Amino acid sequence: SYGELGNSNIPAYLFQSSYDAINAQNYTPGGPASLNYTQNILSNANIKWENVKETNIGLDGELFNGKIYFSADWYNKATTDMLYSLPIPISVGITQPFTTNIGSMKSHGVDLMLGYKNSYKDFNYSVSLTGTFNKNKLTNLDGVNNNPIKNGNNNYGNSTFGIWVNQPLTNTIAGNPFGQFYGYKVEGIYATEAQIDAHPQQGSTASPKRANVGDLIYADVNKDGFITDADRTVIGNPWPKLSYGASINLSWKGVDVALLFTGVAGVDLYNGVRPYEESLWSDGNTTSKVFGASFLGTNQLTSQPRIGVLNGTTYSPDPNGNYTNASSYFVENGSYIKLKNLQIGYNFSPNMLQRAKITNARVFVMGNNLFTITKYKGIDPELGSQDIFGSGSTTTRGLDAPFKYPSAKTYSFGVDFSF
Repeated sequence: SYGELGNSNIPAYLFQSSYDAINAQNYTPGGPASLNYTQNILSNANIKWENVKETNIGLDGELFNGKIYFSADWYNKATTDMLYSLPIPISVGITQPFTTNIGSMKSHGVDLMLGYKNSYKDFNYSVSLTGTFNKNKLTNLDGVNNNPIKNGNNNYGNSTFGIWVNQPLTNTIAGNPFGQFYGYKVEGIYATEAQIDAHPQQGSTASPKRANVGDLIYADVNKDGFITDADRTVIGNPWPKLSYGASINLSWKGVDVALLFTGVAGVDLYNGVRPYEESLWSDGNTTSKVFGASFLGTNQLTSQPRIGVLNGTTYSPDPNGNYTNASSYFVENGSYIKLKNLQIGYNFSPNMLQRAKITNARVFVMGNNLFTITKYKGIDPELGSQDIFGSGSTTTRGLDAPFKYPSAKTYSFGVDFSF
């Protein structure tokens, strides 16, 4: 199959300037009040629909009287004139973002499904496996002069409690997938003074800033001999190489069991909760994980960087920016497998229900999100594409933060009757 689709999922009339009434003001002492108006959006006379062209080749089949069934689907999608809302400086005086056509992207992948079903006397069973492989790449950003789109933050509501203030955590640039994680690349933790002497330090020739043993080692990406903002680079990919699932259905006489597993592999997550857990906040609060920091109390060098430096009676909190710089130290393997749903039911036999004039009756117990197998250190690796405030965005995928809540583990019980 081949098809083309237009997308105009944006507010109406963005090609026109619009104005809002503001409070009436008098411009001379005791003079008459005048009702005033202000522009509320930046109009875009050239805005147009986004266009998607997709080619799809699929194959479905069954073997051995339907016992084995499968589906394979390959797709290639090209999007042009992508619609995107770009943030604008506050100094403009308009709070609404500027919506425009920013460029084009390509996405291609394969969806696979393989299933088997059979029975033995009163026992029936079926198993199906699914897998999705997908890659996306931004081919150009001609609508914004090929400048990268930087997005994402890890503020805890405001800059007072925010740890990574004014640091964009994702970078979207032509030639890469959307929303690549962005920050300093960490090469380890300094263990000796000799390592510090041999490695470029933060700052410049005029104002160098020397690290301490127990601090993170930031990579000098541009090889200029200093660690600066120019050394921030791509440090992770939030798009999984594989998304998969498994469905198992079993039944024996009146008993039925259904299990649903989901998971992803080959994906990175930005654990924005860790800097709040492992360091001291501006109000002094922390968690017990802070006690794993290097050279805290009786600790020697650990897997966590130090939280500060004590020189005599003077304490300098995190002078190297171990916890206030966004870096690959906080990027983790986000692969997981989760038992998404388990349901166990029992159907009463018709003979038992005839006297009560009930056609069918079934009782069941069900659980959701019962367990997760993962190496991710956060609460829940199932983050998806929501940003820290719960809104969906292709450029803020995979960012964990204090505002995010994990998937709820729930248990339920139910009874179904048919008369």
